[in-house]
Amino acid sequence: MATAANPTNDAKLNGRDKADLNEHKADISKDLEALRADLKSLAQTVSDIASNKTSAASSAAQDRFDEYRKAGERQADRAKEYTSMKAMEAEEMIRENPAGAVAVSAAIGFAIGLLTRRR
Repeated sequence: MATAANPTNDAKLNGRDKADLNEHKADISKDLEALRADLKSLAQTVSDIASNKTSAASSAAQDRFDEYRKAGERQADRAKEYTSMKAMEAEEMIRENPAGAVAVSAAIGFAIGLLTRRR
């Protein structure tokens, strides 16, 4: 078998064989260039797919974050409404029974004093 790397083998070839060899070299060179182009295209396609997956994952994460943020805001609003309602109920109870409110406040103050006094 003749190889292109060995000049003594090229010298033994006749004109027709040399032409065929050169044609094969040209075909192989074209095939290698096509393969390089295909590999470059494949790398770009893989990169595009990875980028799209990353974008989709980022978008999904942002959507999930927005969903949780809105749920947290709803819970905070409910908590504000509840505390507001309980504060109004406490004010109403104080108006209806001021002596009881003073007694409860005094008892709480006494308990705090006992807990914080030095021994």
